[in-house]
Amino acid sequence: MKQLKLAVWLCGLAGLVGTFLPFGAADTSFFDQRLENGQAYWVFLGLLIAVGMSIAATFRPPFRRWQAIAAAEGFAIVVLKFRTGFVDLITDGNIGGRTIAFATLAGLIVSIAAAIKPEPEQLPALAPIS
Repeated sequence: MKQLKLAVWLCGLAGLVGTFLPFGAADTSFFDQRLENGQAYWVFLGLLIAVGMSIAATFRPPFRRWQAIAAAEGFAIVVLKFRTGFVDLITDGNIGGRTIAFATLAGLIVSIAAAIKPEPEQLPALAPIS
């Protein structure tokens, strides 16, 4: 299950990259809309939570259940902020909207799978008795 933390990491990064790609009809990115729409910061926060939990698990293994649940909540924040417009990201969105949507859905599925089956704890190796 070590690959799950890397999958969460990649999905979060793909979502963050999608915020810089063309998003709307005017070919502006979601990042450019942050000043007009204060809700955009919640999307960034949700993706950063997911990436942060997977980075923490990469450098301080294992990927614990609470970290996977926090990553799933981060992806869920993104879905909840778009509300019914989340489906419109897939159907009507440019490459940026589709990247955000697919990365969020994949990250949500992978982080739930990591919460169901977390990595086992690694016990320190015992020194041989001499």
